[in-house]
Amino acid sequence: MAAQTGSDGGEGDSLETRVIRIEVFAEDARERLTRIEKRLDSFEDRFIRLEARLEDLSVQVVRMSARLDVFAEKLDGFAKKLDGFAEKLDQFVTKDMLAASMAELEARLLKWFVVTIFATASLAFTAAKLVH
Repeated sequence: MAAQTGSDGGEGDSLETRVIRIEVFAEDARERLTRIEKRLDSFEDRFIRLEARLEDLSVQVVRMSARLDVFAEKLDGFAKKLDGFAEKLDQFVTKDMLAASMAELEARLLKWFVVTIFATASLAFTAAKLVH
């Protein structure tokens, strides 16, 4: 046991050296743990900010979802109104009605052309008589 007390300088020195190494290692480990703890605190702060941002985003998504639901309802109402308008339009205007309307317009234009030609010819003959 005298060797462990360090009185003879043999094995006691190696024990003291081991203790010193352990103390140095412990101090180094403390410093590393302190740095790790600071990093973890930094990450914790970042996660807290990120969590707050995500909560804000989730609130915005919920609001947008509600707005989209309202918009979808309005679009459904508009689509129903358009369907109703299309049905009414189909009732009022048919292909036969359009064909008849076009035929009537063609007849009126043809009559107008014929009358215009006769009027122009009459004016031309009258002018010719006055000139001779």
